[in-house]
This record gives sequence, C-alpha cells and structure tokens, in this order.
Amino acid sequence: MIKLPFNPGNRASQIGVSIVVLLLIAALATKCQAADRKGAYAQFGVGYTLRGDSSVLDLAVIKPDVVRDADIEMGLTFYSASELYDLPQGPNFAWRVQLVDGFGNFDVGLGIAILPKSDIYNTGTLNFSLSLGYRFQRIPVTVSLRHLSNGGTSSPNKGRDALTISYRF
Repeated sequence: MIKLPFNPGNRASQIGVSIVVLLLIAALATKCQAADRKGAYAQFGVGYTLRGDSSVLDLAVIKPDVVRDADIEMGLTFYSASELYDLPQGPNFAWRVQLVDGFGNFDVGLGIAILPKSDIYNTGTLNFSLSLGYRFQRIPVTVSLRHLSNGGTSSPNKGRDALTISYRF
C-alpha cells in the first residue's frame, strides 16, 4: 500500500492534501508552458523508494546554463514513513542543491542534501545527492533516479534511492 509522506495516520487528510496539491499543479500548468530549456522552470514529481517502502514527493526549481552548460537544481524531497529491517522510520525530507549536466535528454546530477534528522537510511545532517534522469521532449515529463547518502562518513549508511516521475512547468 502506498504511504503518503504527510500526516501518516489520517487517510482523509492525506487524500485532501493530495487533491489540493494536484489542483495547484493543474492551475500552474494552465498558466505556464512546458520548459524550453531557455529560462528557469520548476518540476513536481511523485515516486517511490527502492528500499524501505516509502512514497516520495519532490519539488524542484531548475536554472539552466548557470555553470557553462550545466544547470543548477534546487529541490525539496519528502519521504513518507517507512520500515527497514523491521525498524519503523518516521517521515523525513531533504533540501538539495545539485549541479546537473548531461548529454542530450539524459541528465546526471551531483550535489549536497540537508536532512533535518538522522534515520536508519542516512546518519547526519549533511548528505550527498546524486541523480540520473531522462527528459522527454514531446511531453514535459522527466523520469529520475535519485540517491541520497552520507558517503560512508558515518554509520549507518544505507542511503535512500527513489524513482520519480516529474512534470515540468
């Protein structure tokens, strides 16, 4: 069953917040055109972790061609409550900044992420952020694989891996 990252015990409020977020995105999408890679754009994504059974919500702003032809991506990623090795973990989120470059429609990103609390996946506040993505051209959709890890600087270092599908606007 999919667990939403906000208010984990109240299904009605989870559905209500989901509807509000979707309506906000629909309103923004009607006012904005798909990103043409010439100006800054935003993307909203949903996904699921590959380890730990957790839903993911992601919001990012991308400024193209900041460092030569590389982009800067600043985002906020929410993770729902999950369980790993029979150890329950509460919801968490990560602020992240990445330098993203690529070849054609493929993007590779490297940066840092700040988490407000440690859990079984990542110990410590400062983590590394890695991403691999594909931007479709005919539709404003991006598919990404994101990884957060403390890089072995402390234990445990299981890391978080999430697969997301994002809408660019």
